[in-house]
Amino acid sequence: MTGRLEGRIAIVTGAGSGIGRATALKMASEGARVIVNDINPETAESTANEIRVAGGSADAHPADVRQRAAVDALIDDTVARHGQLDVLHNNAGGGTTVPMLELSDEAYLHDIALNQHSVFFGIRAALRVMGPRGRGSIISTASAAGLGAVPGLAAYGSAKAAVIMLTRCAAVEYASSGVRINAIAPGSMGTPAFAQWLDSMPVGLAGYEAQIPQNRLGRPDEIADAAAWLASDESSYVNGAVIPVDGGCWAKLASPKSDVIIMYGDGAFGLNMMEFEACIRQKINIVGVIGNDAAWMQILRGQEQMYGADRTPACKLSYTRYDIMGGLVQPLRATIRMMRAIYEFSQNDKRKKGVKTAADVAGRFTRSKLSPEASFIPGRARTGC
Repeated sequence: MTGRLEGRIAIVTGAGSGIGRATALKMASEGARVIVNDINPETAESTANEIRVAGGSADAHPADVRQRAAVDALIDDTVARHGQLDVLHNNAGGGTTVPMLELSDEAYLHDIALNQHSVFFGIRAALRVMGPRGRGSIISTASAAGLGAVPGLAAYGSAKAAVIMLTRCAAVEYASSGVRINAIAPGSMGTPAFAQWLDSMPVGLAGYEAQIPQNRLGRPDEIADAAAWLASDESSYVNGAVIPVDGGCWAKLASPKSDVIIMYGDGAFGLNMMEFEACIRQKINIVGVIGNDAAWMQILRGQEQMYGADRTPACKLSYTRYDIMGGLVQPLRATIRMMRAIYEFSQNDKRKKGVKTAADVAGRFTRSKLSPEASFIPGRARTGC
């Protein structure tokens, strides 16, 4: 194999799966000899063997990078066996998703050690051997959760924010040594575990992807491509950078959601359909349609008339069954907050791009704001802005 990293020695931590595995495979394909680290000896050896089968060079070195001594041994052993270290990718990480008040001391300290301490140990140990040689590239996996707050990721997010600042501090302090130190901030990756987690959340996979400018989750190999570039001479003047690889999420203004919820019940169907059609034409996010079975069938027929039976609509609507009693919609124990994700955009429909929110056309609908506990009059539509 020949490539941008020919003749170089690279360590990738947390390389037994996911981003680390993809990065190890990518760097090996570019000619590097890769030292595959993972806390699990079996997955470390599996990745190393995959590289060897593909014609590359790799050694497995299982170790717990939360321990300073283990990181020092990983670096020292690599230099002793191969005479040099050219690339270190601090990638090992993971997090606990739980509200801060429910976050135990043990879980907090675990996330800090895994995501922050391991990176500090790695940068420091690598600088000790790269500095005297006057060259080297240190790359750390940060996270979009280190750039902005994500509910439930207090420990993980704060650790990744620390990774970003460690990267900048080290780069500024040691730029004159010839060692470059950068970080990658991945967005949400389309791993089976993440997809399964999303499926259990109110927004769902489709609703989550619809909020990403590129309308999809990322892939581990896309992070690996960025890491290989940072490891190569092609990024020789890139130092202290934190590069988001997130489908455009960080570039997008994090404004509050302003989606539309249209309430349907018995009667006044003409008014409902006019406002429904206006929302579709304006490409507003429709987050819910609630009503009885007859009203729902009218909506489906109206949607078919607008798009035609052979066309994919800009969004699909999800019908949550509610009881209609005494002229008011009485929600069964669920509230609007707990409604399942609704819009499920077609990957082949260009109309999903440039979707507007209710705020863009709020003047068209003079309705009061929705609250999760509100009662709704059948046959009227309201926007929640």
